[in-house]
Amino acid sequence: MIRRRPSDPEVKLISEPLEVSRWAKTARLAADGEKDALGFLPEQAYVDAADQGNLIVATVRKGDSDSYVGHLLYGGVFPNARIHQVHVAKEFRKLGYGRMLVEEIVRKMERFSF
Repeated sequence: MIRRRPSDPEVKLISEPLEVSRWAKTARLAADGEKDALGFLPEQAYVDAADQGNLIVATVRKGDSDSYVGHLLYGGVFPNARIHQVHVAKEFRKLGYGRMLVEEIVRKMERFSF
């Protein structure tokens, strides 16, 4: 899914397990840089979340490759979902990408009647 505001670069929200799994390590490293705010989760937690479809990663196209913008890690059992982490890289903060990630999980959970 791609969301774009007129003045912003193209941002892609990735949530499909096969596609998002390659970003699990990047999300962990980014979160480890913010341990005071986000706490600590082992790498396997991100791998498992990606495999289960519980990790959403935002990327932006820079040149010939995609760059990490941020991630949202969530879990829960029907009918309750819980956001465990929301992280946006410093260079992309205050631009609405955190909100974009949260709005995406809300839409996703509403589709499943959470």
